[in-house]
Amino acid sequence: MSMNSNDPRFNHIVAFEVSKAHLVVHTLPADSQKIIPNTPIQVRRLLRAEQRVSARLGTGPLLVVCEATGGYERHVLSEAVALGLAVHRAHGSRTRLFARFNGKLAKTDAIDARLIARYGLTPGLELYQPPSPEQAALRQLRRRRDELAQMLRMEANQPQLLTAPPSEQPS
Repeated sequence: MSMNSNDPRFNHIVAFEVSKAHLVVHTLPADSQKIIPNTPIQVRRLLRAEQRVSARLGTGPLLVVCEATGGYERHVLSEAVALGLAVHRAHGSRTRLFARFNGKLAKTDAIDARLIARYGLTPGLELYQPPSPEQAALRQLRRRRDELAQMLRMEANQPQLLTAPPSEQPS
């Protein structure tokens, strides 16, 4: 189901440190950094620009890397897939271990973006594959089931003021 990034050697990396409102983007080999809004339009614009840079410099295939951040990375993943780019969705604990291995203990968005870019140079990273329509529908049903279960728990934990006889209700 997942392709392996060992096939082509990625020399051009575009790494995203993801938050709700903005993205810190670090590119290699340019070793440059910028901040953009976390919107599909801005992500697409940046990735197209990086594709042009890659073609002009002849750096070979481009790899997009971002950490999984509870859904805030969805614009990066969907735009990269739509453009036909290789993308790796990195697990947060692996990138933290990579940072620790490289002696980086400080944690800022700028430092993390650069580390994620360097992590993207690691051979053998699994490439992200979007979920099938069936998987997406199943995830949506599971989320809705979890919401309903939480609502039932909240209702069960409510004080039973309305069901008590009028003489026992607090005044």
